[in-house]
Amino acid sequence: MRRKIIALTTLLFVGLVMTVSPPARAELMQGSKSNEPMQGKTLRVKRATLLVHDLERSIAFYRDVLGLELYDHEDEYNTNPDSYGYPLFNIPVGSRKRMVLFNTSDEVRGFAIEEVLDFEWEVQQTPRVATVLFETDDIKGLEQRLRNGGYTVYQPARGEAYDLHFVELGFLDPDGHLIAAYQYFPEYTGRLLIVILNGLIVPELRPLPVCHRSSV
Repeated sequence: MRRKIIALTTLLFVGLVMTVSPPARAELMQGSKSNEPMQGKTLRVKRATLLVHDLERSIAFYRDVLGLELYDHEDEYNTNPDSYGYPLFNIPVGSRKRMVLFNTSDEVRGFAIEEVLDFEWEVQQTPRVATVLFETDDIKGLEQRLRNGGYTVYQPARGEAYDLHFVELGFLDPDGHLIAAYQYFPEYTGRLLIVILNGLIVPELRPLPVCHRSSV
């Protein structure tokens, strides 16, 4: 009976700490360590755009697996020779292309994919030269969906940066683009939650590698 009371008290304490701990985002938004002023009044990342081979396949990945919200879908291909996308992405003029826009949790049209046809192209793998990094509140569920779908998933890593605890997960989309996601945990429960995640998302129960900064 005493063990049950101790266990229940521990769970209630952990739940309380998780509830009252301030979100990690607030700590990160305190400002840069740099004293250099920004040039201009507005400079933010509005959208990342990736080229894909199969639009429907990629929609299924980014909407149903990653969890983005579909905003707009171009039904017809754009072959306008004056399209700015041709010189920017170094695409042969006249190639068929069409775009899909997604919303993130805090950015309207914050992510896009563009299907490009009519010529051979591949996503560079050695070395991989770019990534898109997402913040999530369900790293465990995301990894399970990725593994259930047969996607390439890399060993999760736990880390500490700016006195914050996080778990980071890298994976490839259907075209081979490197995508990563991370989840922050409250400082006092971070170690406990990582142990729980270690058992759920790493079947072999081997310790997660530690990195002191985000890898991407």
